[in-house]
Amino acid sequence: MLRSSDKHSDVEDMDDPNVILCGQGRVHKARTADPVIHAILDLQHTMRLLPAPDVILTLTPMCTGIARAVIESMDVPAAIVSRISGPLSKYDHFASLTYADAHLAVSSGIAEKIVELAPDALVETVYHPLLDEPIRPVPRAEIPTFVYIGRMHNIQKRIDVMFRALAALPNKRWRLKLIEDAPPEPVSSDEIRMKDLAIKLGIADRIDWIGYSESPWDEVDEATLLILSSDWEAYCYVLIEALVRGIPVISSDCPTGPRDIVQPNVNGWLFKPGDVLGLAGTISRIMSGSLTLPDAETCRRSIARFDQERVMDQIEQALLRYVRDKERQII
Repeated sequence: MLRSSDKHSDVEDMDDPNVILCGQGRVHKARTADPVIHAILDLQHTMRLLPAPDVILTLTPMCTGIARAVIESMDVPAAIVSRISGPLSKYDHFASLTYADAHLAVSSGIAEKIVELAPDALVETVYHPLLDEPIRPVPRAEIPTFVYIGRMHNIQKRIDVMFRALAALPNKRWRLKLIEDAPPEPVSSDEIRMKDLAIKLGIADRIDWIGYSESPWDEVDEATLLILSSDWEAYCYVLIEALVRGIPVISSDCPTGPRDIVQPNVNGWLFKPGDVLGLAGTISRIMSGSLTLPDAETCRRSIARFDQERVMDQIEQALLRYVRDKERQII
């Protein structure tokens, strides 16, 4: 839990609100076996240490319910705003989102699910920002070179779909670079199974297994496409990372995030989750030249709406509106 009170802009001459972020912090000295009780104690402790918040920004449904219980018990008229970063079905207690006054969804898919849960909810889609950091453009490869960056977790990432699509290509002149962006388990059963599958499909000699890297993009010296074949995602930030480097993308149209990022035939393509032939067909048409890859500058321009300054201003303006609305309700 932390407090933010930077001054940047205003709505109707209001000062920026005091914001407490309610996530998975552990600041209270008490240690309990019950995570809910511990989270309640954490938030109460934080609120006693800091000036009264105008907004409590919650990162999980459970934290949303906890925040409501705490402000009611402490008689603090703060606005509770949820900021959920993944499909609602992947959270415990997702119905607790109804305790929020408003929601900042990171994708249109999440926003739709919140509205299904709470039809009268105040919901805005505000994307995760592209971090303001030096970016090295990645040149196009002469030999078709595909990139996968992510965890070796096949239940979600469906690496098997990607492998089967690549194996189905009539043109066998390609390379795949696999890079993990999170430390793997000591013995990854998914990695073993995927390596066995690659051998069975006859494509193992065209796959470069890089393994885990703290800076996965440093491992990419050239690329043709980034491929994402997941059944679900929290946000698909890797698609933005590829596009800002000038790399087109092919992604499953999974919940949630890709359809907010991928503009078909502009910066990449979408395919139905699990559709091996659909993915193979798109890649094959690219390799044959019947589909033209967008140039690097088009890829970069396509994600201008994810600019960090623009997104942070959207969040700030939204929070100010919620505080204003909350004050009107009290009056």
